[in-house]
Amino acid sequence: MREFFSVFAVLLALIDLIKDLQDFPDLPFGNIVEIVLLNVPHANYEILPLIIILSSVALFLRLARSSEVVVVRASGRSAMRTLIAPVAVASLIGLIGVTLSTPSLPPRPSGTTIWSVPRWAMAA
Repeated sequence: MREFFSVFAVLLALIDLIKDLQDFPDLPFGNIVEIVLLNVPHANYEILPLIIILSSVALFLRLARSSEVVVVRASGRSAMRTLIAPVAVASLIGLIGVTLSTPSLPPRPSGTTIWSVPRWAMAA
């Protein structure tokens, strides 16, 4: 799963960097990299389900190639019981991902806006 996650995270960061370079041609490169790094948690939150699915497929393909699934089924273990551990791990990863990705902000004072503009963006 680590390989899928790192490949997708780097790929999405590069795509986001290219998009932001086109959207903000006047900003310095360091500021654009900062914007990209601030968008990485949201991108990771979006690709987490895809990573879980691809990792599960890779897991069962690897088990099928080495005949582990045949051995487990021959030992008398049901297919549903074999799926309990991967489903539990995927649920735990999903729960942790949602918990860490959900912002827990204090209540904002009335009359203020949700978004604030960074100082470097106001210079233009």
